[in-house]
Amino acid sequence: MSITALNLSHITYTYPGAPEPIFEDVTVTFAPGWTAVLGDNGIGKSTLMHIAQGKLTPERGQVSPSDAVIAFCPQDVAAVPDNLDDFSADWSPETIAIRDTLGIADDWPYRYDTLSGGERKRLQIACALAAHPDVLILDEPTNHVDAPTRNAIAQAMLDFTGQRHALATTAMPTANGQHHEESNGKETATLPAPRRGRVGIVVSHDIELIDQVAMRCACFERRHVGHSNITVVTMRPGNYTAALADATALQAGERHALDQASKEAARLQRESASRRHDAALAATSWRANRTIDRKDHDARNAAKLAKMTSVDGSAGSAQARLDARVEAARQAADSITVAAKRYDGDLAAFAGIEPSHATELVRLDAGVIPFGESAVQVLAQSSDRVTGCKR
Repeated sequence: MSITALNLSHITYTYPGAPEPIFEDVTVTFAPGWTAVLGDNGIGKSTLMHIAQGKLTPERGQVSPSDAVIAFCPQDVAAVPDNLDDFSADWSPETIAIRDTLGIADDWPYRYDTLSGGERKRLQIACALAAHPDVLILDEPTNHVDAPTRNAIAQAMLDFTGQRHALATTAMPTANGQHHEESNGKETATLPAPRRGRVGIVVSHDIELIDQVAMRCACFERRHVGHSNITVVTMRPGNYTAALADATALQAGERHALDQASKEAARLQRESASRRHDAALAATSWRANRTIDRKDHDARNAAKLAKMTSVDGSAGSAQARLDARVEAARQAADSITVAAKRYDGDLAAFAGIEPSHATELVRLDAGVIPFGESAVQVLAQSSDRVTGCKR
């Protein structure tokens, strides 16, 4: 079977007992070639991969085509491949090529329990490839493997999609989809077009591997929109380096747009409050001077002006228009999505905290305070500290 892509459309999934979905209304298309799935631990990458395989059923959404042959290689090297016996007896030219690429010894399938972690991983991937899948999903394939094993895995991945590395000048896709050439005297590689119908998905934190094989990156991100955080999957062109550059540029633009929108909303809010204040003063002045002497033309003109600028006059409709602009500005600011804030180790900068200038932070009455199996007895107090002893 040949497929044009693996499509996950409007997927929503909630873990049993969880208060909210791990992701909601997620749509992502995995085209032929290798796609790297990136994101923090626990954000839902593996869950979406299980949904893609049919191991989990989403609350909403669908996976198509439903009859695609999907092979999955788990992160755990202790998991024995289901088709290990079939692989051990398969000596077709295609399987022999897989064995050669991954360096599979003839006796490995018969002694899986005695193999090293790297050898098991090679055999797991070989069995997955030998199933001739339309979609191959690899979960952290290069964790805890040595350099030769890692290189063999990368070559097998590229063979699967028809993207075997050529030793040539690098032509890597950049964030804008263009290519740049780099020649530094080292052996570099070019990624040919993928073979039709072969979709590769790799969940990995191995930046070197992703830069070597990925044509695009599916980035799981927590996004802040309005007053809540949601998980989205953003497809970015190119390998990890290109995807990172694209994400960095986009986030900078989003932060600038949000800052400008927030400033405009605040400006309009201040203007609205100022106009309401002036209108209230004008209305008070008008009511206080309704009995002005008819011959006092200056006072009467001032009172007329006050009425015209009051909420009871033509300014009322102007105020309503300004209020509408304030609400529109607020909605515009709330509609801008930005990357959710993450703690980066600088708590004071993150939370806007300043040290307290108080000389007394807390005052405790004399007595005994229970603390686990022991207690603290307050002996004395001073204006800037509390002293005590443990007993």
